[in-house]
Amino acid sequence: TGWVTSDERFKDIRIVPASVDNSVFGFIAKIEGRDWTFTNGVEDGTYYFRSPYGKYVKLKETPSAEWMLERGRSFSGRFYIWSKTLPLLKDYFFLGSGADTFQIVYPNTDFVGLYNYGYYGQIMTKPHNLYLQIGVQTGVLSLLCVLAFYIMYFIMSVKLLWKTSSKLRLVGIGTLASSFGYMVVGIINDSTITVAPLFWTLIGLGMAINWLIKKEDGSAQVSQVPAGK
Repeated sequence: TGWVTSDERFKDIRIVPASVDNSVFGFIAKIEGRDWTFTNGVEDGTYYFRSPYGKYVKLKETPSAEWMLERGRSFSGRFYIWSKTLPLLKDYFFLGSGADTFQIVYPNTDFVGLYNYGYYGQIMTKPHNLYLQIGVQTGVLSLLCVLAFYIMYFIMSVKLLWKTSSKLRLVGIGTLASSFGYMVVGIINDSTITVAPLFWTLIGLGMAINWLIKKEDGSAQVSQVPAGK
């Protein structure tokens, strides 16, 4: 039952009148086996979509990185999430949205996009990317600071560990490799309270090892200088 348009573009869409919440009248658009419920009996008399959570919302296009959205299913659908997260960076460049507020600022009302990329009925609570998570929640400036800090540590470590003969060299290499692995995996994963403390502990350990190696190598150079020089 219901209405079907003669327009070939919408031939698979069936419109069925419905009573929403037993008091508000509207219609259901049946598309590819899913019901999309709409009504104009809310507030201003214009059409609203009834969300999976029973709320009436306006369906509207949300900003996205189009080049990434076109490949939305890449990386297990992460490209879709990232395409909607990137535009948020300009809004939270300096201060960020706040710790653990990603689900509040992310466009979770993009129900069409969520459906098309397999996330319908879900609330995005994280971007599945460490760098986007930092950039949105604490600001792009803080992200740049984190990257600058790690790059400085990485370069310093490589220079020291490459030429030292210290017994701490292997420990330093292991620490550096572990932290670098975390940074790489961060491209497709978030920072969590279960893992992040271990990462920052490794960074602290790595910096302490660098300091000890530098001190040890400096002492060795001094001891090799002939007396009277």
